[in-house]
Amino acid sequence: LVFGSDWPVVSLNPLLGIHTAVNHQPWQPGDPSQAQTIADSICSYTRDAAYAEFQETRKGQLQPGFLADLVLLSDNIFAILPQEIGQLAVDLTVCDGCVVYEKESQ
Repeated sequence: LVFGSDWPVVSLNPLLGIHTAVNHQPWQPGDPSQAQTIADSICSYTRDAAYAEFQETRKGQLQPGFLADLVLLSDNIFAILPQEIGQLAVDLTVCDGCVVYEKESQ
């Protein structure tokens, strides 16, 4: 399962996409839950997205020899309440091993 966005109709922010997937509520009482786990949602933006573009041997996972693409979040996404995921901020972004964004110190 690969996640993306319907930009410009909705935000490009993957944290909001993860928030929505994890906190999804059934349309009607009795409908099956379609909510995703946090881990599965992250994989949908990383590992599974790399597979969809035939790049699974070079990106999408933290492994030796893979591109070092990652973000450092303001909090541990697995330790906060699921309802708080959309409030996380990106503190650092690394693309191919190079820091391309760093939040200014407060």
